[in-house]
Amino acid sequence: MFEEFLATPWGYAVICTAICVLSIVIIQLNYRLFFKTVLDFVFGLAATIILSPLLIALAITSKVRFNEVFDKKVYLGTNGKLTVIRTFCGFNGKLGKLAYIFELLSGKMSIVGVRLMEISDGAVMSDEAMSRFKAKPGIFCHLAVSGNDSLTYPEMFALDARYYKKRGLFYDIFAVLNTAVYLIRGEGSSYLGETAAKSFCAALLEKREISQADVEQAQRNASQAIEEYAEQKKFIEQYKKF
Repeated sequence: MFEEFLATPWGYAVICTAICVLSIVIIQLNYRLFFKTVLDFVFGLAATIILSPLLIALAITSKVRFNEVFDKKVYLGTNGKLTVIRTFCGFNGKLGKLAYIFELLSGKMSIVGVRLMEISDGAVMSDEAMSRFKAKPGIFCHLAVSGNDSLTYPEMFALDARYYKKRGLFYDIFAVLNTAVYLIRGEGSSYLGETAAKSFCAALLEKREISQADVEQAQRNASQAIEEYAEQKKFIEQYKKF
């Protein structure tokens, strides 16, 4: 009797549902260890294929108008290491950031993660706050779920650290959907509070927790770190030629 039921359309539906539920459970249980990285690559590859005509058009336009395809900027990436993030040269906002798709493929970014952080801001962060860099920077920010228009930097750092420990499939899905809702409402990144309006250095300076001299020193440290990073990259590239 049961075998006959499984051979019916309703039986097929039950089997497919059970397979889907089991797959979701397996993904959720292993999301942090394995499937988050896999899904980042799969969605990055799918997005590259689907959006390839637009990506090619943006690349050609950037090359023709500015003689460069990408603008490159160095940020603090995973584990606080310096990483180069690309945007399409000459395009601001969402069009330029479509190049983030390539960073998904390279593993530098995740679909959902923490906000990109300037190097100068990292120079004035406490050791405790640096734990937020254990999570990859994301195309979509996880704070779309738990942030608000009064969010402060200390609150963001705490939420970033918590996200790394508790990130999951459904949480990331909610973050993407919430971001879409904010965009549809025209609220942009209001859920990021002061972290969207000013840099961490500027926030500390405004609260008089650091001085202007501290900010300038942080900027010098950032410039020096970028120069050393660039020299290291050149050395590696030259080494590869031999």
